[in-house]
Amino acid sequence: MYLRSSITRAAYFFIGSSIGVQRFTIRGDSQQLDVFVATSKHAYATYLWTGEATGQSAFAQVLADCHKILFDQNSVIKSSIVPQVKDYAAVVEQNLQHFKPVFQLLEKQILSRVRNQLALGRLLTAC
Repeated sequence: MYLRSSITRAAYFFIGSSIGVQRFTIRGDSQQLDVFVATSKHAYATYLWTGEATGQSAFAQVLADCHKILFDQNSVIKSSIVPQVKDYAAVVEQNLQHFKPVFQLLEKQILSRVRNQLALGRLLTAC
């Protein structure tokens, strides 16, 4: 994850409509990008370091009020290729067969409740 030049940098800020942002600041250079956000209840500071920063084991740090969250190279999400499952449809069908009795039982219970509600409705309208 490298932030090489200012042209490739972008900051997207998504927040709910019920949150009032009082302050939002972005500063950065070739070594670091700093994002500061303050609301009426909380303050956040995010520091992102580029791959060009030497001697830095962390690549991101978030300060949320009094809490500090540090992201280092061990927290990087490593993508791996998921092996293809042969005859995937058959595997799904086999797994569904395990749940079929449960769904059949639930269906009987639901139908019983619906019938009871209908019978109760008929009794009440007859009175």
